[in-house]
Amino acid sequence: MAEQVLAAFNQHASTDFRASRWPEMIEACIRAFPELDLAEHVAMIERNFANAWWETTTPSVLYGSLEIFERARHNGHKPREPVYRDVYTRV
Repeated sequence: MAEQVLAAFNQHASTDFRASRWPEMIEACIRAFPELDLAEHVAMIERNFANAWWETTTPSVLYGSLEIFERARHNGHKPREPVYRDVYTRV
């Protein structure tokens, strides 16, 4: 499944990553969360691309470590609400 996840990432990022390290990184995350199927990985990729925070797009922004992957899994579940700050004193 790691190759399929990498293909989905490449499609969303308009990239063509092929190095063996990428599927290995992705596979580590798949093994840590075996309950997630391909559709859930693709949905996570889509959510994170909708709220992209990174400057350089590589699979490591989502699958670089288990900690990064856990954050990515939870990113974008709820739409971000704008933060309003009243910096002026109202009279």
